Amino acid sequence: MQLPAAFMPLHEAGEPTSSRQPVRVGSKRLMLWPHVGMAAAAWAPPCPSEAGQLSDPTIPVGATSSEGPGDALPDATGMGAGAVVATGTAGTSTVGAMTLGGSLVQPRAARVAVMTRNALRSTLTPSSCPRRRATPSPSVRGFIDLHCHWIAAIDDGAKTGDEGVAMLRGLREAGFDKVVATPHMRPGMFDNDRAMLERAFAAMHPILSAAGQPLPEVHLASEHFFDDVVFGRLVRGEALPYPGGKSVLVELGQGAFPARLQHRFFDVKRAGLVPVLAHPERYDPVWKDDSCLDPLLDAGAHLLLDVCSLVGKYGRAPQKAAEKLLEDDAYEAACSDAHKPSDVDVVVRAIERLEKLVGADEAKRLLSDGPRGILGGT
Repeated sequence: MQLPAAFMPLHEAGEPTSSRQPVRVGSKRLMLWPHVGMAAAAWAPPCPSEAGQLSDPTIPVGATSSEGPGDALPDATGMGAGAVVATGTAGTSTVGAMTLGGSLVQPRAARVAVMTRNALRSTLTPSSCPRRRATPSPSVRGFIDLHCHWIAAIDDGAKTGDEGVAMLRGLREAGFDKVVATPHMRPGMFDNDRAMLERAFAAMHPILSAAGQPLPEVHLASEHFFDDVVFGRLVRGEALPYPGGKSVLVELGQGAFPARLQHRFFDVKRAGLVPVLAHPERYDPVWKDDSCLDPLLDAGAHLLLDVCSLVGKYGRAPQKAAEKLLEDDAYEAACSDAHKPSDVDVVVRAIERLEKLVGADEAKRLLSDGPRGILGGT
């Protein structure tokens, strides 16, 4: 994408930062000079309309299989009651009829243009066209939770099936229509592999069916701890990406980032997966200088906000880091990362806080449009 002269990469900028405004274009954090903002404003294209909707076969609550876990019911290829329960396909990571087949609602380049235009408006006319709106929206549905630990007795999430159901019920009331289970894959702590997670997911199906109440559509992926063992699984196609098999959730250790992390993210991209970095605001290096994330963004990674960071669930340092990354438009999506039923109340407060910080439209992008794009592999 050809950038106008109004933009310069942060590491090349020579003027004091007080005279510039941060803008993220694609994976680059760029700085905008207000005195040349008019030329750049003319370059920014108009906001596009949505380009498509999800085509999303899901597991109908109440469906049963006479063929056992992992097998398809007779009409599993359709949208009817024949659901596939936790059947994995190597290389594509489809998890039965819970696989999302959605198209990207808003192309990345178009979203970048909208983001850039909003930042320009904030710089040029902050009083008449604010970038951040402080009015929370009314109750909204259609959120997609890309990170949740509702599967029972598989990691540090829900302890029982009833807890898992309670979490899903609460998330639905909070506005989430789709919830992706992302149990840990972390050798030495949670020694789960793909087959184990698929079995645990299938075991939850009768519990959800017996709940007798509306629940979100449920999907399966994993939160992959980015060590050598799991990295090998990622590049060999043995991990558990998001439905659709195009993006994968990864987490890092709390302390210093691993050596050559950017190169390894490139390797994951070459393996056909977009890395989605869980809760970057909770890592020590980000607290000190969030530019440590720039090489990962350059490698094609997306950042996933744990929305509860915004209300201090993990302490002041993660909250400040999350607010700064929000201001820089660094996040592609937001999630609950709920581990127990009581977390849902925190999620509700956190979504209200998110709307106050960035406005209803941006909150919707982070909780709905952004997750759709990630599931579409962009």
